[in-house]
Amino acid sequence: MVRMIGFLAAALPVIFLSIVLAQDDGEPPSLEERLAAVERGLASLQTRFEVSPASVPGAVGPSGNSLTLERQLTDLQREIDRLNGSLERVERQADAAQREASQARRDALNAERVAHDAATRVR
Repeated sequence: MVRMIGFLAAALPVIFLSIVLAQDDGEPPSLEERLAAVERGLASLQTRFEVSPASVPGAVGPSGNSLTLERQLTDLQREIDRLNGSLERVERQADAAQREASQARRDALNAERVAHDAATRVR
């Protein structure tokens, strides 16, 4: 679970930055350049988190066919969207767990005060 959270947290910025950095100031990047940037980002993540290419949906080898490149890019963008959704769910779950832990801490402190007050009255 921790490894998956790390993967999700690292995947989105790396892929986004690789797409942004691949762009020139003047003209938009070609489909091949965009795909190459996304594939480089995924390859670095696969190496970093020891994920095999077969386990990454939409990961296929390079091709010169524009239609194939477009399909690959669409698949990669869908995977990024799915990972983004997963990351948001994990963040919401972490926030909820943190709120519950804070409430449990407050409840424990309150119970400790009540027990202390009761012990003081008994003496």
